Formats: sequence, structure tokens, C-alpha cells
Amino acid sequence: MTIEWNKIATNAISALVVTVFLGAATIVWKGATSVDTKVQNTRDDMTHLIDALSDELGSQKAQLTSLSNQLVVIIANQPKPTDIFYQPTGGLLGSPPTTTTRTPTSLEKTDNVQQSMQRKAFSKDIMNQLKR
Repeated sequence: MTIEWNKIATNAISALVVTVFLGAATIVWKGATSVDTKVQNTRDDMTHLIDALSDELGSQKAQLTSLSNQLVVIIANQPKPTDIFYQPTGGLLGSPPTTTTRTPTSLEKTDNVQQSMQRKAFSKDIMNQLKR
């Protein structure tokens, strides 16, 4: 009986090459599937983060609106600078100043409406960008 070392070496090298190839293919397959899982997990995390930030943004916007309204009321109730340093030009010295209320012009009303519409459009645009 003769041992054919040539065939044994060829078969061993072929088996080694096939094993290395299958091992590399397995590593690539596991890497590709784990990347898909990581991407999906990250996408889910981002969706939850956007939802949480949208809720927080809504509450902050409500607080800002409330503070803005309170500030408008405070400013409206403040005396005019001329009332603080009022010096009567006639009449009794202790007489209270006469105050007149100025009504906003139609141009000022239009500006207020336009500013309000711009703020609403801007906040909707931000919300749409956050939802993407």
C-alpha cells in the first residue's frame, strides 16, 4: 500500500480554503444582520426621542404663550412715563393726570395678525421637521 501524499496535501489545503471562506462568509453575514438590527434600534430610539421632544416643545410653547400673555397684561397696566413725572400745568396741584387710551390703528392690527400667523407657520414647520 502506497500513501499518496500529493492527494492528501491537496485535499487538506482545499478543506482549509473552504473552511476559511465559509468562516468569512459567516462573519460578513452576522455583521450585515447586526447592522440592520442596530439601524432599526437607532431609528426606534430617534422616533421615541422626537415624540418626547415634541411633547416637551408643546409644553414649553404653552408656557411661553402664558408668559407672553402675562407680560402683555403687565405692560398694559404700567403707567406711562409721563404719568410718573406728571406735573400739572394748571388746576389743582394734587389733581390726577388725565389719561387717554390710544386705540391701535388698522395697520398695527394687521401687523399683529401677520406676526401671529408667521409664528404659527414657523412652529408648524419646526414640528414637521422634527417628525421626519
